Order: sequence, then structure tokens, then C-alpha cells
Amino acid sequence: MFELLKSATQPTIGSRFRDICIVGLNRVELLVAGSEEPVLGDGWQDVTDEQTRRRMALLFFAPRELDGQPVSPYQLLAEEPDDEEVVHATQQALGNIPLVDLCRISPAEPNTVNFLVAADTIFHWDLNDNYVLPTTKFTWVKDIQRIMRSYPKATKATIYTNWDADKVGDLEIPTKPLRSFPLDLDTWVNIPTFQEKNGTYVLIAAVGLIAATWALLHYQSQQMKSFSEEIRITQQRIPREGKFVELSRFMVEQEKFMQYRDLYPWLIRDAANAIQISNMKIESLEVVSPTPLEPTDVMIATIEAERGIYKGWLQEEPIAKDVLISSRTMSAVRKPPGNLFKLEGLMNLKPLMRAYKSAAKDLKIKQDALTQPSAATAEVGDVPPTESNVEDSEQ
Repeated sequence: MFELLKSATQPTIGSRFRDICIVGLNRVELLVAGSEEPVLGDGWQDVTDEQTRRRMALLFFAPRELDGQPVSPYQLLAEEPDDEEVVHATQQALGNIPLVDLCRISPAEPNTVNFLVAADTIFHWDLNDNYVLPTTKFTWVKDIQRIMRSYPKATKATIYTNWDADKVGDLEIPTKPLRSFPLDLDTWVNIPTFQEKNGTYVLIAAVGLIAATWALLHYQSQQMKSFSEEIRITQQRIPREGKFVELSRFMVEQEKFMQYRDLYPWLIRDAANAIQISNMKIESLEVVSPTPLEPTDVMIATIEAERGIYKGWLQEEPIAKDVLISSRTMSAVRKPPGNLFKLEGLMNLKPLMRAYKSAAKDLKIKQDALTQPSAATAEVGDVPPTESNVEDSEQ
């Protein structure tokens, strides 16, 4: 069941890239979309043109250094690896072509070995390591037979190749085309980051979030003006109508609604800042009262994540913790029931209001200290006594 689920969710080379070029030890093999017959050549630049390079991925084998560190892909693909100018020119020529170093592939499952046969190379990996061996179209079956003798008979094997599968013969090993080869994201050396792929969308979302925040603040200011106008009209009607108890209750209720109005911009900015620090990809953000028709001392920040980004508890739980740690106003965060990844942050307004007033008071004291005149300024005529002054007074 686990293997079926993993195969259904893991992308493949063919599903992610249209054209595939495998760089072997001394030969290269190109698979063009729509054709299962590979094209062989001496170098990847010989079998590709400008149009093909825009939509292809380059697969290669870069064995690790003696210290265990992977080799630079540009140094491996350069004709003269020791010449820095040639390596830099190779990097410029590759541009944004996806580079897949198969030697960085994750270990196979226990009692399993997998083979990739292409160009002039047999690449196979098991639970312990991966290996690169030379081969030809005439000897690759015998080479695989020789490799399989070093594994127990119960070992499961799979061969990925576009070569003549009929030659496998009595090996009884399943053979699959190269396009079904699983894509391990750890092997994609220059995989684009989220900002590189979605930089424009992130910028648009940020501008939209700023505009929404401004609109919300503008709406709140208009509401405050409306409340102030209602209070003013109510105060003018008190002497004429005389409903003092009812009006007093109304005034108290309105004051409770408005007592935390200075905190609203701070709550929104803090929630947005926590989202940015935790690098959470969101669909929407709302900071609302749980009881809109009654005064309350708490607010709820509802954060809805983008669909399809986070899958399962292992991805959602760290994001929820980061949001809680990064926020200065949320005292607790919970994930409500449902299929969508949504967070609800609890904001207790009473302690936040005390902190806000204390900070505002300290700021006012500092501003007053800066605006007071310097004590070193003396009034006209306030001259300190000197010896000459004392003598003149004695005379």
C-alpha cells in the first residue's frame, strides 16, 4: 500500500520535463517528446538545438569527491574542468536548463536495486550507495546479470531504459521506459526557489495585502467617524427626550466597542509579520471578533493557507508553531477541523492594551524630553561672580 501511494505521488522525469538528455561517461542520449527512439551523440550540445534546450532537462552522473562532497555540475560538464573561464562559459551556456545529478539520489528501499541504462552507462543504486559503470548496447544485459550476482536472489530490481527490452531475456526484471524514472528533488541541483518561480505572484499578493490592509483601516476610520456622529447626536437628544438610563447604557456599550480601536492596525500588522517570518503561503487573512454583535476582549486571526501547498500534519504543525512564535499578539494557535489547512490565532486584548498604553506613555516621555529647552541656556544678566566683580562691589 505504501509503495502504491508513493508511486502515485512522486513525480517522474517524463511528467516534469518534456525533453531529456542523459550525459554518460563518453556519450550522450537525447529523448525527444513524442519519440521513444533515443538520439545518441558525443556531447549534449551536439544533439540539442536552441529550441530543445528551452524545454529539456540534463541528467548526468557526478561522483562525490574524496571528502564526500558532490562535484560542481558545471565543472563536470565543462570540456576543461580545471579552467575557470571554461567552467564559467559552460555555466552561461547551460543557463536555466534543469540539471539533475543522479549521484545525489536517495537510497533505495531495503532488498531493492534499481537500474538506469542510457548513453554508455549503467547507473544503479541500492540501500547503501549508488554506482556508475560503463556499458554498450551489446553488453548491457550481461553487465546487469553480473551485477545481480552480487545481490541476494530475493532482491527486487527494476530497469529504466529505452533500449531493446527484449534482450533482458531470462532476467525476469521489470523494464520501464526512461520517462517513468522517479524524479528525486534532491537530485535537481538548480531547482528554482519559490521566490524565483512565483516572484511576480508574491509581489502582487503583497501589494494586494497592503491594499486590503489600507482598505480595512479606512473602513474602520469611517466606522469610528460614524460612531462618533451617533454619540454626538445622542448627546444632543438627551435633554429633550430624557431617556437617561437607556442612553447611558447605549453609551457604555459603544465605549466598550471602541475601547480597543487603537489596537486593530497593530493586530493586523503583527499577524502579517508572523506570516512573513514563518514563510507561510496564504490564501487569506482576517482579524475579526468572535461575537460581532457584542463587545469582546478577544480577537481571532483566521489564516487560510494556499490549497495544495501543505499536505499532512508533518508539514502543517511546524508552520503553526512558527506563526505562534513569530507573533507578539497571539497567545494560542489552533487548527480547526476540516480538510483545508487553516489556523486560528487567539488575541487577548486586555494585556495587549496595557502593553500598548505603556509603550505609548514611554514614547511620549521621550518625545517631551527631546522638545524641552536645554538647561545650559542662561537668562540675560545671570553672570557668575568673578574676582573683578567682587572688587568692584567692595569699592
